[in-house]
Amino acid sequence: MDVRLQVRQYIYQEKMLEPGDHVIIGLSGGADSVSLLLLLDSLKDELGITMSAIHIHHGIRGDEAEADAEFCDRLCTKRHIPLRILRENVPDLARRNRCSVEEAGRDIRYLRFSQAARRYADLHPGTRVRIAVAHQLEDQAETVLMHLCRGAGIRGLGAMAPVRDNIIRPLLSVRRKDIEAWLRKKGQDWREDGTNFHTDYSRNRVRNIIMPVLKENLNPRTEKHLFMMAEQARAWTDYIGGEALKVMETFEDPAAVPVSVMAEMPEALKNEILYRVLIGKAGASRITGRHVAAAAGLLQSDTGSQISLPEGLLLVREENCLRITRAEPKALLSKGEQELPVRAVYSVFPYESGSKIPGQKYTKWFDYDKISGDLCIRRRQPEDYIVLAGVGRKSVSRYMIDAHIPKDERDDVPLLADGHHILWIIGWRMSAAAQVRPETNTILQVSVRRRKEHD
Repeated sequence: MDVRLQVRQYIYQEKMLEPGDHVIIGLSGGADSVSLLLLLDSLKDELGITMSAIHIHHGIRGDEAEADAEFCDRLCTKRHIPLRILRENVPDLARRNRCSVEEAGRDIRYLRFSQAARRYADLHPGTRVRIAVAHQLEDQAETVLMHLCRGAGIRGLGAMAPVRDNIIRPLLSVRRKDIEAWLRKKGQDWREDGTNFHTDYSRNRVRNIIMPVLKENLNPRTEKHLFMMAEQARAWTDYIGGEALKVMETFEDPAAVPVSVMAEMPEALKNEILYRVLIGKAGASRITGRHVAAAAGLLQSDTGSQISLPEGLLLVREENCLRITRAEPKALLSKGEQELPVRAVYSVFPYESGSKIPGQKYTKWFDYDKISGDLCIRRRQPEDYIVLAGVGRKSVSRYMIDAHIPKDERDDVPLLADGHHILWIIGWRMSAAAQVRPETNTILQVSVRRRKEHD
């Protein structure tokens, strides 16, 4: 099928655009995004849309990246398409957010796209703004495979949706080779990103190493079959989601799941209902299959059983329902704290993935869900221990000796204690057992200050 006709048909099939829409195109200069720009430009009159483009300079590839930006500028100038070029230091963002360059680049792209859409909508009230990105069939197949290997359920196998909120993917059903052939036929060149061949990026390993092996040894149509799996998975989740909403409309309280209603429910529908109830309070990006499985287990648990959720929430098994409530902070102070010339200020809040952890000497973050008892700041006791990365348990006395803390000062070093587990030898070392990790849901922030006379 002709690529233009295929894209036109997909746009109508998935109801991506309506007359009067404005489309912001993410333009990298690669074959996919260049073809997306040209195809939408050729269809804009029929579709009744207006267009603009954004190019993100990631601050990674030096002169090559500069040439990409210049190429995009020339292309849009020739086509009379407004273009904004935004410059970002993605390696620095990755360091500050403690994530991969690949992840930091993706996050900043979608953030800037979203900001541009809001800005355009503010300047043109009443105009619906769509963000068009150039993912194609092979990208979808790679995403399905990556999600599968990471343990995704059927929802994750749906991978990238043709339409999600204001993001559209008009090329999702088109093969990469067909896109490049169409551009050659048009006499249109494009830019090649040298990092596409670097195997230090996970997607590139799937694309350049794993997928060729699957196609050669199992089936040359592997990518097409993975794409079809994603289509079927989305159709299934759309259907089961609709059935779940019908059941949820009968709930008196959207934060409470009646146990009697769920008792005879098919497992797939039960899990979908639990998922939708949980995301309604904690957000879709924070709820995983682990939370849903734990919630299903609560249906068979004793009254009073509970699990922790993101956003500082709890799911509690009451007599007749599962109810979402806000977690009450653990008791954080004890009389032992009064004996030292320091005091602590505690706060509990949800952890946002990628948040920068404070580097101050006397303010630390801990994984709140890893704390089992009541905290206090006190002096050392004979059974105290700390957990060190790569070492394991170590007595606090031994640590102080090895750290060359003067003997006459050791009894005056304040400790943040969870029982005999020392979370923080204040001013010296934190326990590895309660470190903040990517899967952390809730943060306990502890700031230690010198006690004033009137405290």
